[in-house]
Parts: sequence; structure tokens; C-alpha cells
Amino acid sequence: SMKHMHRVIMGSQAYQMASIHPDGAGNQAKDRDNIHLWVYPARRLEAESIRDAVLAASGELDRALGGKEIPSDNGMTVPRRSLYFSHHPEERMVLLELFDAANPCDGYVRSSSVMPQQALAMVNSPLALRASKAVATGWAGLDDTACAQMAFNRILARDPHEDEREAAIRFLGRQEEMFRRSPPAAKPGDSLSTDPRQRAREHLALALFNHGDFVTIR
Repeated sequence: SMKHMHRVIMGSQAYQMASIHPDGAGNQAKDRDNIHLWVYPARRLEAESIRDAVLAASGELDRALGGKEIPSDNGMTVPRRSLYFSHHPEERMVLLELFDAANPCDGYVRSSSVMPQQALAMVNSPLALRASKAVATGWAGLDDTACAQMAFNRILARDPHEDEREAAIRFLGRQEEMFRRSPPAAKPGDSLSTDPRQRAREHLALALFNHGDFVTIR
């Protein structure tokens, strides 16, 4: 039973250990290549998991089970899980391809690459922009401190460190001031708010979607 095996693994002490070792500097000097597995090697989420995680954080992920295959062109607008979209040599979702989706021309082998287009996709894709607006909508009525706390909890699933909280609060203040001096204009296809305060919060959400911790397994 694979399900039983997964439960055993995930319930083990080894699986639940932190990936940051208390003697990281000392062990790095002794075992730079991690041959003795003294620390978990950080790696990026798989392409499908990145897209699903954006939708899940925004509260828009459709968790329904089963259904027909969905054309990959609908990947930016239909909130179904990524496994339900077409993925074959003639039809692939661009976002998933950028983050190294399994290659259907090579037995669905996965590779891992780092390209500038990946960061651009997380900043500019309709999916990320819509998710940022959806997340920030739930922060109405909160002050900037509570907003920063909520942002880290919701998107990165952890509390912010003190310096991160202060940086997020400064970011919100500067963004709001900038948008009040130069109000954001509504553009075709721009899903973000034109209200300066709300726009600043949507930008904070977008920044955290682009945080290394969001796409990294540690």
C-alpha cells in the first residue's frame, strides 16, 4: 500500500526534521557536497505544484475530483488542479513548461532549470495577478502590521521574521505613497485594483508569490 508507506514516511522523525542544521557552517566545511546527508537539499516545487499552490493560497483552487481533460490554453483562467489539463507533445501549458513540467516526448522525464522567464511569469502572469488580488481582498480592515502577518501566514505558511515584518510594513507604506502621487490607471487585462492602499497590498502578495520560500521545498 503506497498510501500506508507515505503515512509511515511522513510520520517519521527523520521526515519531520528541519532542513536547516544548527551546525550548518561546521558541517559545510566538513561535507560541502552533503555526501553524509546532514541537511535536506532544498529543491524547487514541481511545475504543477507551483500553479496549484498559487491557486490554493488565493482560495480559488477547485479541489473537485475527476472530470474531463481541459485544454491547456485554459490554464490561466480555469482553477482546476494542473493534472486535469492536457499535457502531450501537441498541447502543453506555457507556465508549466517554463517550470520544467514532465517532458511528454521523453517518457515524462523531469529536469530542473533556472531561467529569467520563470521570474517574469510569476510577476506578470494573469494567474499570479488574479491570485494576488484575491488574497489581498481578505485583508480589508486590517492595519499594515496585521496585513504583513496575514500575508506571510497565507502565502508562505509561516510567521514573518521581525526584519521581514518591518520590511513588509515599509514596503506597504512606500507603495501606497507612490500610488497616491501617481494613481494606477486601469489597463486592459489588468486585474489589480486602482485604489492606492489596496494596490499596495496586492503588490505585497505578488512579491511573496515570488519569494524563494514559496516555490522551494526545504
